[in-house]
Amino acid sequence: MKKNKTNKQLAFDVKKDIEEIEKKYQAKRRRRKKEKNEQEELSQQWLAPFLLVLTLLIGYLLYTFY
Repeated sequence: MKKNKTNKQLAFDVKKDIEEIEKKYQAKRRRRKKEKNEQEELSQQWLAPFLLVLTLLIGYLLYTFY
């Protein structure tokens, strides 16, 4: 048979559980934010070289044919 816990013990257990859940939630949130930032960085890595090549190509075509 389970023993009935005192109100103080119950409050302590609930507080402990809430803190544990909050830590897990914050860790998951940080991980998702980090993954999102990494995805954005990867998507932007190809953009600058592409725009550079495009600019050089347009400049070359204008210089050659104009």
